[in-house]
Amino acid sequence: MIYIIIAAIMWGCSFPVITYALRDISPILFVFLRFVMSFILLIPFSKSKKDLRSIFRLDILLIGLLPALAYVLQFKAQELTTASKTSIFVNLTPVFVAILNPFLVKTTLNRYQLFALILAISGVIITSTNLEFSEITDVTIGDGLNLGVSLLWSIFIIYSKTIIEKYGDLSFNLAIYFWISLTALIFLPLEEIRFSIHAIPSILFLTIFATIAAFFLYTKGIKTVSAFSTSIVFLGEIIVAGAISYFFLNERFTLIESIGTILIVCGVLTVARAERVSH
Repeated sequence: MIYIIIAAIMWGCSFPVITYALRDISPILFVFLRFVMSFILLIPFSKSKKDLRSIFRLDILLIGLLPALAYVLQFKAQELTTASKTSIFVNLTPVFVAILNPFLVKTTLNRYQLFALILAISGVIITSTNLEFSEITDVTIGDGLNLGVSLLWSIFIIYSKTIIEKYGDLSFNLAIYFWISLTALIFLPLEEIRFSIHAIPSILFLTIFATIAAFFLYTKGIKTVSAFSTSIVFLGEIIVAGAISYFFLNERFTLIESIGTILIVCGVLTVARAERVSH
């Protein structure tokens, strides 16, 4: 569980950095550079050509395309809806995992996990809306795309363990970086490209810290933690991003947002207890 928690913290730290970097670089170009650099830096650690050949196996190709499409869709969705609704719909991943698990991997939630789901999703909704629900009822195409993003990440989390056990950590990560890079490259002509050298420190930080290191920890953690628990822990990214925004970007929490944050923390702690009980 500790590997998953640290990975979630790393990805939570990336959100303010991404927001800052997108002032100087267009979104899809940013995704391409981040992951192609991660792929290149990881190649020297490959012990055999098998690690690279595995990238083109059908099952690992499909698992690599899931986050690739999720990244592209999320950037497009953010242009078509509000930040608060994006936060809600994208973070419905635990709900999709709970729904899909019985059909895809034949597992169901225990009472601790169900309680964790209620706590965490309630916290996401409260934190994202500040209990102002007027705009939530106005569903847009962007909201639909964000639901698609959440669904893609759910399937990715559910099948990650199987693919990692079959091909190994290195092949899994190489495949993720390669297919995200290629997908971003394909979609690159569709955006107005912007680039400034001021974006380079952010790209390097995200490449090493929030990509190579975070995905390495994810591959270690997912081997012993259930897909559902992983999806709940990843909601902690909201807390980390909020804390960084509070301390370094002078953003402020309302009382209601603080209550939502506490609910997410309680959900993460509950799911951690569920993992201890199951083991």
